[in-house]
Amino acid sequence: MAQRAAQVPLVVAVDAATPPASVAVARPGRLLANERGPFGRGTDAWVLPALERTLARAGAGLAEVTGIVTSVGPGTFTGIRVGLATALGLGRARGIPVAGMDTLVALAAAAAAQHPGAAACVLGCIDARRGRLYAAAYEFAAGAVWPARKLWGPEQTDAASVLARVPVERWRTDLVDRMAALAHESGQEPHETALQF
Repeated sequence: MAQRAAQVPLVVAVDAATPPASVAVARPGRLLANERGPFGRGTDAWVLPALERTLARAGAGLAEVTGIVTSVGPGTFTGIRVGLATALGLGRARGIPVAGMDTLVALAAAAAAQHPGAAACVLGCIDARRGRLYAAAYEFAAGAVWPARKLWGPEQTDAASVLARVPVERWRTDLVDRMAALAHESGQEPHETALQF
């Protein structure tokens, strides 16, 4: 354990809550490698081999991992279970910490990271199907993607309720278009989006 504390942290992340399923390997401030894969049927068989491939591309092995992060929802029940089972199993076997991450705050942080140096309010949305959304709004300080200050949510709601909370009129048109696309798109996979306002 003393040797692990002296090394630079190496974290693996697993997201099976929303499509596409993904795994990533990172050190503080730097994504080393990631892979996207199937969502739904087959995700459970894909995730561990994908994690091994991703670690290899990052030039690391499982023995070097110092922490594991997994999405804990909102998302599909089965996908959340796959991610949690993988993370908790590896964490227990390796004796390393496991942390859960809210899917919407992770989505919002990724959007905020696209505009470094600017303070931002970000709305994270995931299609909950049947005309409903999982939504939450977060505020990020200039130059930071963590910690986020929650403005509201997460909650399951409809597009009209989300639109009523968006404070800047000029973003509402884009938001309406994206919400309409989410509500009317047919397909097997739910969709997710993050919008800055």
